[in-house]
Amino acid sequence: MTRLTYPHYDDRCGFNALLPPRSPRPCAEGDIAADYAVIGAGYTGLAAARRLGQLQPDARIVLIEATEVGEGSSGRNSGFASPRDLPAGAAASDRARAETLNRFTEEGWAWLMEQVEAHKIDCALQASGRIKAAATALGAEQVHALHKAVQAAGHGGQAFLHGGLGDVHHHHVDARYGASLRDAVAHGAGADDAYGLDCHFLSPFR
Repeated sequence: MTRLTYPHYDDRCGFNALLPPRSPRPCAEGDIAADYAVIGAGYTGLAAARRLGQLQPDARIVLIEATEVGEGSSGRNSGFASPRDLPAGAAASDRARAETLNRFTEEGWAWLMEQVEAHKIDCALQASGRIKAAATALGAEQVHALHKAVQAAGHGGQAFLHGGLGDVHHHHVDARYGASLRDAVAHGAGADDAYGLDCHFLSPFR
């Protein structure tokens, strides 16, 4: 029996099942010449391939995915996205790490919003906020300590109430449309044409 070299799920991703049928992309066959080969069409692979296409429009960029876009781990999430995240803890090092990561997160968020606007992607994006709640006394202490750390860092938009920390800097992509957002980044936003990507799906490496 051949050992799989990529994640395999017995059931189809429920988010994808809500979408209309997609246009098939050809499998990778024979010898393929490329300036850049990107393996995997998850969020990271898609973003890397599209960015390469923007920076080097004359390059031949091949994107190869073992299954279908969104059938791997990237497509099986809860549909949440945020331009910023809270520190993992109350220590100064936690705040510093969060600020470093948030610089990348905010840049990525701005790019994503540009794609949504430029390509009129209907993903039902909502600024829903979130609550970091606690079910135990120890959890409540941790949430309270995190609230103080967030206040010390000068972040606005948070409120502490009875063991829960609310954060308004958080967005929700409805499950029905979250898949269409990811799908459009790979297909409907003109990935093949606008960025010169040569996409091959259902093409696992053996």
